[in-house]
Amino acid sequence: MGCGAAHRLQPVSQDVIVQSVKHSHVGSWRTTPKVQEELTEAGYTKAVELPKHRSDTGQLSLRGKEEPAVARGGLRILQLDDFDLLDLLDETPMSAVFRLRHRRTGLTLAGKRIRKGCEVHQSGDYLNEVKMLQLCKSPYIVTLHGVCDSGTDFWTVLELCSGGRMEPWLRRFPNTARTVVLQLIEAVKYLHSKLVCHLDLKPDNVLLSGTGDIRLCDFVTSVQLSDAQQQMMGKCGTPQFRAPEVECGGAYNGLKADVFSLGRTLQVAQETPTKQAWPELVELIPHMLQLEPLQRPGVMEIHSFLTGGSQSVLKIDWSALGSVRCDEAQPRKAPVRMGPRGGRNATQQSSAPSKACGSNYCQRLGACICHDRVPTCATIMSPQERRAQLRRCNTP
Repeated sequence: MGCGAAHRLQPVSQDVIVQSVKHSHVGSWRTTPKVQEELTEAGYTKAVELPKHRSDTGQLSLRGKEEPAVARGGLRILQLDDFDLLDLLDETPMSAVFRLRHRRTGLTLAGKRIRKGCEVHQSGDYLNEVKMLQLCKSPYIVTLHGVCDSGTDFWTVLELCSGGRMEPWLRRFPNTARTVVLQLIEAVKYLHSKLVCHLDLKPDNVLLSGTGDIRLCDFVTSVQLSDAQQQMMGKCGTPQFRAPEVECGGAYNGLKADVFSLGRTLQVAQETPTKQAWPELVELIPHMLQLEPLQRPGVMEIHSFLTGGSQSVLKIDWSALGSVRCDEAQPRKAPVRMGPRGGRNATQQSSAPSKACGSNYCQRLGACICHDRVPTCATIMSPQERRAQLRRCNTP
């Protein structure tokens, strides 16, 4: 769940940074008129202080007489003082993930801390992750519970994935590899249906819940395209899982770049020793790792192939196929042993076409096709006897 800076299609302006000040040890949002309009467009509103209490379902609930501190899309504004910090789960140069427990509800969550002043904070990418998690609601994507501003840090409060990362999980439970792969493809298929490119797919960003369901995380570098063919610029993601066109630094399609990174991630699942082999996955991965982006299959094709809805991930290139004449495609006839006038000693080749019947079609073809097969006994008959045994042609 680390963070990495990237140049997105529509990067958040550096001025659009949510700041906070302390008022009686309670953090609150504050925006200047200069950036208020941009924040509103990004889906954020000025927060107000709310009382909090435990809901009937045990989930974190915010209620109050005044207008709730919920931005457009249902974003919750939380207070860090309401949580107990239990332990450190993960740490990168620009972020750290802690296990949190809500004091009133006892709900255990994950808190991702971003230090103010770091590269991710200055670029506004941390707000991009919040926006993407609000947009993408899927059972296979980590759930966003809210955000919190503590003055020196910005916190994103997320669902706690107690199963850990994908690689350790598959080492402990190798027979769940097929389920993990299919759920991961479902998650990416959902993102691409909304034209969202993750741009940092890798095993470390695939977490699992306590029940073994995957949760895709780390949407810091994600981008939503305006159309499927839109090109983008800038390096992002992890070098070992980054598509070659992204590594080159030129323009690329984010959806196809995701397919390459997904293929690298699926290689990890493929290498996990399991009792049941998955030949379809072995066949699929090389096509996902094609150097040419246009030769990679789409996520819909990948899902259909692995679930049995398609026989091949490759589309036939008819222009590359050779052509043959009709007479070259006809099979050769085997020689027939036939004696003169009913004898069996002489050998004649049946390459000469049979005499055509009286129909116009058979005359143009040069042979009668009204009978599927000549009877075996007819091979020792004279031509006159054979014509007498055959039925009359009914071809118009």
